[in-house]
Amino acid sequence: MNSHENDIKRIVVKIGTSTLSDKDGLKYDLIEDIARQISHLKKVGKDVIIVTSGAIGAGCKALNLMQNPQPTDIILKQACAAVGQSVVMEAYHNAFASYNEVVAQVLLTY
Repeated sequence: MNSHENDIKRIVVKIGTSTLSDKDGLKYDLIEDIARQISHLKKVGKDVIIVTSGAIGAGCKALNLMQNPQPTDIILKQACAAVGQSVVMEAYHNAFASYNEVVAQVLLTY
């Protein structure tokens, strides 16, 4: 690390839906790799915050919907997000547990 990197205390990682999942669902191998990298950052003294998407897509997959709801279909999007949020959190929980890390969530909407 260079001298400026040593000054960094907190890192925010944004993981979008298209990164986190594909047509087959969540990319569990990628989530495991993210957990490994973030665990390393924590070991060298960094605070890491993950901002993640993917709840709607994971919910659509769990509900066997063929495609994500239209942007105007708010109720269906909310239903997919409600189902998918636990799927996403379970994936993070399992991945980080391998590194003895505990995860928590703060739900935001826009």
